[in-house]
Amino acid sequence: MPEPTATQIIAGPALLYVAAVGTALPATSSPATWPPVWPAGWQAVGYTEKGVDLIYTPTIKGFTPDEEASEVYDILEKQKAEVSTVLMEATFENYKALIAAAVSTDDGAVRKVGIGGLALNYTAVGFQGPAPASDAMSSPASIPTGRVIILQKAIVSSAVAINMTRQDIQKFTVKFDARKIAGQDLYDLYEFYHH
Repeated sequence: MPEPTATQIIAGPALLYVAAVGTALPATSSPATWPPVWPAGWQAVGYTEKGVDLIYTPTIKGFTPDEEASEVYDILEKQKAEVSTVLMEATFENYKALIAAAVSTDDGAVRKVGIGGLALNYTAVGFQGPAPASDAMSSPASIPTGRVIILQKAIVSSAVAINMTRQDIQKFTVKFDARKIAGQDLYDLYEFYHH
């Protein structure tokens, strides 16, 4: 096991993007470049407060046979992935992207987001940020330049508030819950590196 090293400790901001489900993904195979180029259709949401968090939660069911006093086998019953952040840019586009039951119109003079329909809108979510240096045990030896995480289908399940006050900025607190697309991963984490 390698010794502790400060190169494994990192900090840095994330850049968050949203897009329609099925939008082309950034290049994630060789020859991929860093930073990645997000194809047309991906909308940068702008500044965030306290960054972006990805939380993966598995639900595991353990089994204990009569002959044992401890669990000896496990089944993955379900899994959940969620991305949460606070958007500091309270734009119309960001608000529209955060409302699952929204219908939007634009007549050239006024844009409208109508809320309350029964149909739900799903969105793709992607973000990029820094990666720690690889340890000496990695093969091949590499120097990571960054990470990209993509949820190809997600839905906003959190309350979204619009606050208007002179004492604080308008911002949107949001949580995206990943949804599975048949034949694809719940989400993917890519680490870009050079040799």
